[in-house]
Amino acid sequence: MAFQWFAIVYNTRLSRKPFERVMPFFVKANVTAVVLAWASFATFLFVGTPETLIAGTVVLASIFLSISLATAWYGIKLHYAIMGKNHSSSDTDQRFKAKKKQAYKLGKRAAAFALGFFVQSLMLMISGFFGGGKGEGTALLVLTALYLASEACNLANTIRLYQHSMAPL
Repeated sequence: MAFQWFAIVYNTRLSRKPFERVMPFFVKANVTAVVLAWASFATFLFVGTPETLIAGTVVLASIFLSISLATAWYGIKLHYAIMGKNHSSSDTDQRFKAKKKQAYKLGKRAAAFALGFFVQSLMLMISGFFGGGKGEGTALLVLTALYLASEACNLANTIRLYQHSMAPL
């Protein structure tokens, strides 16, 4: 989402497909995130020390935190881009109200995405500091439930965002 909003915000050439310009960076960032996740998992699997568990969760939490911050930042920038710098006299009141409503919806979506990724980051970070001690199973179960709930909310938010654009298909 953040990459798409980035592409729209910085679409100075008014391209019909602004995402094409950032697609290589998007692919590289996703490949890097997946490689880091798998490397963290493999390191923990083969080394298996508490330090590798903490390092892996810090890496994954950092990825989610980065996504959260980028989503919030570019969501806000896109919100203001939709609204324009000022209410121009050429805008009719009805058109301005429609732009304002669209920008408000986008702002809510950006906040929801950012919050979801932030919760995932926080749950990963906290879970990395739990060991196999007595009574920690319940805490890990709660953290996992919160993590999965935020993942489900992000998925639902994504589906809702694209619902109208995919309806004609």
